[in-house]
Amino acid sequence: MDSLRSVLPKILAKRGLKEHAEAALVVHKAQLFLESVLPTLSSGIHAEKLERGTLMIAVANSIAAQECQQLSGRLLEHLKAECPGVAVAEIRIRRSLERGK
Repeated sequence: MDSLRSVLPKILAKRGLKEHAEAALVVHKAQLFLESVLPTLSSGIHAEKLERGTLMIAVANSIAAQECQQLSGRLLEHLKAECPGVAVAEIRIRRSLERGK
């Protein structure tokens, strides 16, 4: 009997949802990383989406933007280790007026 780990990607690909599921996983893992590394700023940082290899992160203020920018290399390495096979080429950080969301 096949394990869920081997069957699920096949089912998602068959339904056309594999890329969406991978993007959601990357966003989730990025958010967890940012919350663990920047706990005092985590309320103002929100990993939004992965689109064409670019992870979009919204921040509430310039301090959060600067901290995220400094961590972007570590975050890319973390995502490559946590989500093998998912192409994350760059990280873009944008200022959001809605407090990181």
